[in-house]
Amino acid sequence: MRFQPGRVHILSLVALAVVGVLLLTAVERSKSPVKQPYFDEKMVAAARTMAALEAIRSARLGSGVPIDVVNDPNETGLIGHEFSLITTSRGSHDEKLHALDPNIAGVFVDMLKRARVGEDDLVAVAVTGAFPLLNAGMLCAIESLGATPVVITSVGSSMWGANDPRMTWLDIRFMSGATGQPVEHL
Repeated sequence: MRFQPGRVHILSLVALAVVGVLLLTAVERSKSPVKQPYFDEKMVAAARTMAALEAIRSARLGSGVPIDVVNDPNETGLIGHEFSLITTSRGSHDEKLHALDPNIAGVFVDMLKRARVGEDDLVAVAVTGAFPLLNAGMLCAIESLGATPVVITSVGSSMWGANDPRMTWLDIRFMSGATGQPVEHL
């Protein structure tokens, strides 16, 4: 075969494919798992946040406050209304849906550790009902480090947050047990 300008020789493509497969195999075989810093604390915080989410969902259903399955497709019970009597400002429905991952508590653990929060420390936390699971995740992260949250809160919420007057952030907090204490002791 003669070399033709503008055309790639088939042997060149085969050689590149073989080199690519060999390199990929070498990379895959050289990987070793590395535990992230504060892994155990992150897992505890995420598990507590997931438990809080389940408690909120159960309590909401048990209290007779319906879940809007159209706007809360995962039926978390944490997506509110577009407008209500306690809606404070505009909010993005997409942002509210994206803020429903209990693993966010692990991110908060990392931030708190970088801020040198430790056991028996007091941590001031200002929250609204705009992102109730983020609130619960932060409280669970603080408690997983053995610290104590000091919460400053408002009852209102932006659109799609905890803006149902029958299910405000304060109601959700007490339902979730997100303080690490049994709900009846709050």
